[in-house]
Amino acid sequence: MQLPDYNFLSAPLWLVTALHIVTLTLHFLAMDFVVGGLIAVLWGGFTDRWNNPVVQKFIKLFPSALAATVTFGVAPLLLAQLVYHRQVYSASIVSGWFWLLIVPAVIIGYYFLYGPSFGKGSGSRKGTYLLLAMLTFVYVSLVYSSVFSLAENPDQYKALYAGNQSGWVLNPDGGG
Repeated sequence: MQLPDYNFLSAPLWLVTALHIVTLTLHFLAMDFVVGGLIAVLWGGFTDRWNNPVVQKFIKLFPSALAATVTFGVAPLLLAQLVYHRQVYSASIVSGWFWLLIVPAVIIGYYFLYGPSFGKGSGSRKGTYLLLAMLTFVYVSLVYSSVFSLAENPDQYKALYAGNQSGWVLNPDGGG
């Protein structure tokens, strides 16, 4: 793999790297609150789950936490594309349609978090909405893992693109 050319960066590489680490850490903290909170709310051992004040507090915080997750996730994505633009761009072309579907998936996930937050519906409906929200975030995670692991293997995405140029290809190694 050819290392990136750092001569075009408008800031020192150490600064770009430090900003990437800080913003990615903030993104992970917000993301962990959302995903971990969803797991705790959906599968935790709460008595009278949907009327429990802790569960209600989590449900009210999920939309704001997702907004923080998205906001804190933009900077590390842009910083990674700044340094590894050729690799990330090429890998995202192979999985282009999956990559483009991330935005609608997050919007749908937002909807499913806002539903229980504002709604006074039944517990099973709230649980269904939260589970569907979680599934959209799992989708986003799988696509990001696939694309960024492909970016580390130019020979692999070159072979994948040569074999199928539809844009409907994920990393056959599952992003690992």
